[in-house]
Amino acid sequence: MSKHDGSRIGQRVCLGLDVGGTFTDAVLFDGVAGRVICKAKAPTTPWDVSLGVGHALGKLDAACFAAIERVSISTTLATNAIVEGKGQPVGLLIMPPYGRLDPDNFNHTPREVIDGQMDIDGTELVPVNPAQVMAVVRRMMAQQQVTAFAVAGYAGHVNPAHELAVKDLVQAQTGLTVTCGYEITEGMNYRVRAETAALNARIIPYLSLLIHRVRGVLEEHAIRAPVMVVRSDGTLASLQAALERPILTILSGPAASMAGARYLSNCPDAVVVDIGGTTTDMALLKGRDVPLCRDGARVGPWQTHVPALDMRTVGLGGDSRIVLRHGVLSVGPRRVAPVGWLAQAAPDIDRAIEWLEREAEGLTANSEAAEFLIRRGTEIPDGLTESDHAILTLLTERPMSLHELGVRLNAGAWEFVTTENLENRCLVQRCGLTPTDVLQAEGRLSLYGVETSKRLLGLYAGMAGVDRDRFAGQVLTRVVNTLACDVVQTILDRQGLGVLAESPQAQCLMDNALSGGNADLAVQIKVRHPVIGVGAPAAMFVPEAALRLGATAVIPEHADVANAVGAAISSIQIIRRVAIGVDETGCYRVEGMPDTPRFSKLEAAEDCAESFLRSAVMAQAAENGLPSVRIVVERRDQIARTRSAVEVFLQRVIEVRMEGGTGQES
Repeated sequence: MSKHDGSRIGQRVCLGLDVGGTFTDAVLFDGVAGRVICKAKAPTTPWDVSLGVGHALGKLDAACFAAIERVSISTTLATNAIVEGKGQPVGLLIMPPYGRLDPDNFNHTPREVIDGQMDIDGTELVPVNPAQVMAVVRRMMAQQQVTAFAVAGYAGHVNPAHELAVKDLVQAQTGLTVTCGYEITEGMNYRVRAETAALNARIIPYLSLLIHRVRGVLEEHAIRAPVMVVRSDGTLASLQAALERPILTILSGPAASMAGARYLSNCPDAVVVDIGGTTTDMALLKGRDVPLCRDGARVGPWQTHVPALDMRTVGLGGDSRIVLRHGVLSVGPRRVAPVGWLAQAAPDIDRAIEWLEREAEGLTANSEAAEFLIRRGTEIPDGLTESDHAILTLLTERPMSLHELGVRLNAGAWEFVTTENLENRCLVQRCGLTPTDVLQAEGRLSLYGVETSKRLLGLYAGMAGVDRDRFAGQVLTRVVNTLACDVVQTILDRQGLGVLAESPQAQCLMDNALSGGNADLAVQIKVRHPVIGVGAPAAMFVPEAALRLGATAVIPEHADVANAVGAAISSIQIIRRVAIGVDETGCYRVEGMPDTPRFSKLEAAEDCAESFLRSAVMAQAAENGLPSVRIVVERRDQIARTRSAVEVFLQRVIEVRMEGGTGQES
């Protein structure tokens, strides 16, 4: 906990919350003075995130709560739900162009083709058939038990009339949530738009539950300020907008960390490295900005059209799992709880480690045998196997390693002990050796259970056939070198170059540079930008990684809570846009409005478009209780040139943007 220094608090105080995979961070930020008033960290509680949020709030200075004007949240919850395949069952209703797209090309199931077809310019070719739509909907509800729908049609981004008609019909008849493809993205790839809409519908309950629980905790602490959520592009969405379109928050946490790093370091050009417990996010700042991905965010196997900052994410963090398999060392990408934490959560872990130490001769091929499980709570839900019940019964005694569980269950070998179902349902927590434990054992960190970390490190070193200090050095070097490689890859990505690991020659040169060279060759790398390290473990790893790249490391004050700072200082934006094109008759059509209205004059089309956009933006702001600070209208013409240098008008994009206040006084 950090108390504020007693100086006067300004009138614009924002509470920034970051619900990460490992820790939940909270920051009170004074927007007038531009400073952190106080900050706190608490372990994230995946089974009920409100517990972690409540613990973090309890460490802040409650005397400041009355001055809070806004609560801003960043979270990885939506991302995790997609990657882990969680969410409610969604029926995807598609209206493809006749003969031009095979519905089997879609990844999402269940899906059905319904009547309704648009030409590429938004002209209706086949109308929606309400009776057919409802027959399909009722069949999907009965046979696939879907509880939400997504609808997307070819050219829906030009003329959304069909999507809107289907949405209104299904909602009126069933009361279920329906997501339209055009509401989520203006991307032109019809299949990606459809699947993005389906993903959105799938994860609505997850963000809804998060918001409901967080609001309950805020109420308990007498914090009644408006709640906002950071989007993947780094701007803030109102609570209602986030609940309707949670897909727009999939890279919320990394976007907030980039904003926080940029603000705290005040570096216009830099490589940002945000090391969390589970993953590390990297981005290249140029002129204080990170550009948006050209193709939209990609999460796990899913390509989306969600606007997101151009970042690189690697499965490496303070709580990454350290694994030895037949003498080969790896760190990550999976996360486990540090065994040092287990010493705090379950003091009788000593007995489990003693059991392992007695059986150390059997720990040679795979270190997974030396990972532990601890039971969470006493709940025994439905849907468990006989093996699941047996494991839970044993773990009632104390934590146990997989090796011991295999023996106690008479499984024949620990490899036959299946714990995936119990772990996925948060009934048990897996713990093991992590970089956090290694740092503790080396005396560079002291959080909890230092002696326990040392004992397990010793067991792993024995498996590797080296002493404890040497094995610790190997682990930390692996982490530093991985970070350094990914810093270089982040720069190469921006330049549109290839992947280092796919070129044996490039990887060989990179390894040579990081190892200090050999008798024949010594490669040196010079990264010309400072490397900004944020996140709790950053100070332990970023300086060494930067040194190996010939770069300057910057670890700003409050780097450990940069995500929460970024959430606090982010700005509110509502953006709507349409495009005015020309059809074959010379009329100007407004693409992006229902029924794509047509006009004989460009000025008339522009007036119609701007009026529609202003009304839409103001209505959305009012619906979500947002103050309209200012409205900005931008026009961008797309012009082509013929071979004879004659300019040809293609389209005019009209964008209306409502810009709200930020957490910092401008």
